[in-house]
Amino acid sequence: MRRVNIPLALAGGALFFYFMFGQGYHAVWIPVLAGIWGFGIRADLSSTFGRADMMMKYESNKLLAGCVRRYGARRAITISVAWEAGFILVLSVLLNTPIELDIMDFMFVAGVLGAYHFYCAYSNKRFKP
Repeated sequence: MRRVNIPLALAGGALFFYFMFGQGYHAVWIPVLAGIWGFGIRADLSSTFGRADMMMKYESNKLLAGCVRRYGARRAITISVAWEAGFILVLSVLLNTPIELDIMDFMFVAGVLGAYHFYCAYSNKRFKP
């Protein structure tokens, strides 16, 4: 029986309720959410590359592991962050009704994914093979 990833379910729930009820927040939250996303990615990547010996064997982000193998760490980080920004853009546009780009929706999705990256960083640090 497969266990439910509770932090992922919470992130999905936050996105569901944000878009379902059309919350919308004041623009003052944009730098806060951008900071959560940026520092979350940084924490996750630094904890991942901090244990580089286990990365190829245990990393669940197959895009990152494949890019490291093919292009090296520096390009893999750039590709991974660019892919995630594109994913956030597409997801925030598709979940918005009517379908349009709203910077607050983009930043909310980015903030939620940043918070999930903090969980991933914590998980990387406590991981024991």
